[in-house]
Amino acid sequence: MTKWLEHQEKIMHHKNYVAWRTAQAVSTPLPDPHSTASYWEPPDMACTLFPKMTHHPTRKSVLLADIISPDGYRAADFEAALS
Repeated sequence: MTKWLEHQEKIMHHKNYVAWRTAQAVSTPLPDPHSTASYWEPPDMACTLFPKMTHHPTRKSVLLADIISPDGYRAADFEAALS
């Protein structure tokens, strides 16, 4: 008996949902996916940068010349950013 009652409740909820969706579709039609107008714009993809530090560095210290050099870490404008 309870399974039958649960089934009837699910049917009633589904009927209400279908009625709500059809009423909504009549009042505000869905946008044409092939139209040139854009209804959705992507969110701002700007990310905030966080420094990523290692817990166990492989070297105790690095010379500034090694950081800047093309054979080393190749950090462009490192001195300007450091100052």
